[in-house]
Amino acid sequence: MNWSDIKGVVGKAAPLLGSLLGPAGASAGGLIASALGVDENPEAVMQAIQQDPQAAVKLQQIEREHERELRRMKIEAETAQITQVNETMRAELKADGWYKSGWRPMIGYVTAFSFAGLMAGLVYALFKEPGKASDIIAEASIVLTAMLTVLGVNITQRSGDKRASIGQNTPGILGSIAERIRKR
Repeated sequence: MNWSDIKGVVGKAAPLLGSLLGPAGASAGGLIASALGVDENPEAVMQAIQQDPQAAVKLQQIEREHERELRRMKIEAETAQITQVNETMRAELKADGWYKSGWRPMIGYVTAFSFAGLMAGLVYALFKEPGKASDIIAEASIVLTAMLTVLGVNITQRSGDKRASIGQNTPGILGSIAERIRKR
């Protein structure tokens, strides 16, 4: 058992305190264990909460007395988590290889082959079941719209990435409008 396993039980009585049992489990868990007078481990805390009818009141009291510190702990835990995500993203951006640089062009190839397959299937279906032509075209248009939307977004993003890699920073539509307004 770990601190995350008891966050729901603690969170019912003291939501802020319970929310800390995931990211800042050891610190918040130690505070809870100390207030309940048990060992600093999730099993002991859970047992104390289940056996002590006043446990919920004690948890609420801890939350009131240490609210400022608990909020600081929560912000620090969230900041650490965001920092870790950002470091991972930076490492992924620095990585080089076919998978990273080739997935966007691959979407173009897949779209082209899929488009050809859909068109061939559409022509075949129209000759085989002419009465269902409108249904077939409607379904094919939904699939094609989705595929071409993804392709368009990827083309736009890839172009932006290429410009950024050579040092050109071109603003988007809203950035261009804002720039024109500033010039007036």
